[in-house]
Amino acid sequence: MKSIPDTSKWLPRKDASETLKDILYKRCLNTETLILTKFRHEQQMNLDNFDSGLGLEDILREEFSKLLPDRYFITHGVVNDRNGFTSGDHDLIIFNKNWFPYLKYGASNISRRYHFPIEGIYAIGEIKQTLTVANLDEAMKKLVVSQRLERPKTGRNRIVENMEMAGCEHGLTNFLYTFLIATDIQNKLTIDDVFLRFFEINKTLRRHELVRAICILQKATITWAFFDEKGQDIKQAMFSREDLMVPIFPILIPISDTSKSSLYSLIMSLSTHLYMSILGAEDIVVAYGNNANNEIKLPPLDKFTLFNP
Repeated sequence: MKSIPDTSKWLPRKDASETLKDILYKRCLNTETLILTKFRHEQQMNLDNFDSGLGLEDILREEFSKLLPDRYFITHGVVNDRNGFTSGDHDLIIFNKNWFPYLKYGASNISRRYHFPIEGIYAIGEIKQTLTVANLDEAMKKLVVSQRLERPKTGRNRIVENMEMAGCEHGLTNFLYTFLIATDIQNKLTIDDVFLRFFEINKTLRRHELVRAICILQKATITWAFFDEKGQDIKQAMFSREDLMVPIFPILIPISDTSKSSLYSLIMSLSTHLYMSILGAEDIVVAYGNNANNEIKLPPLDKFTLFNP
């Protein structure tokens, strides 16, 4: 019989954690390349090129659904609030369909006219082919309008969608993440031009209305950051806790020899937001229901009151 093996040598590989990190980065890198390849193929197949925009949206939604956990439903449609206002139709919506109902179904499964309550949405994205000043402003406008819909705040004492705990209520857990993603940039524009316009538009907004990120595939990602309490380390701005009352600033993350995926930078920022985000659904039926004051009729309480334990 063979001797017992030396089990002390059954050790994990020292570079296992680095390998895992590399795998997630490579997934984003490959996805980014795949998105652009699919989109160029759609353009070539469509001789008139009228439907390539819709094709790109379909491709991006499909690939985002593969990168994010299954609990986050990737779709498109119209966003409404409880006061009857809307930010219109959006290209990419990350929705919690486990706790929130649709407000209105589309006429068919492929319809864009699904309506969603703003309370049930984690993130909203606008998709552009070639980014220009005009469509940058257009996308920023739609995203800011979505931030201005009535969206009751849920505080830090909420631990899951249907449960709150006593404690500190400062800070938010249902902050809305808004972003713009494009496959290319107009020739006469530079990344610095986009960065400056992104900042100048956001400078006119309140903190909770800011557009969170711009991602131009295989070029760069722009998002927000702040310095920690010691003023030394740069941290991602979450718009929810310690960074609510401190100065924040935009950061540019260009592709480089060590990181060639701008999509990876966007997914890192978005995933952190999703991890920290908890929505509140307890009054959704009332909020979007009959607002009339229903009359309540009481029976004679001396005859219709129970005292049994």
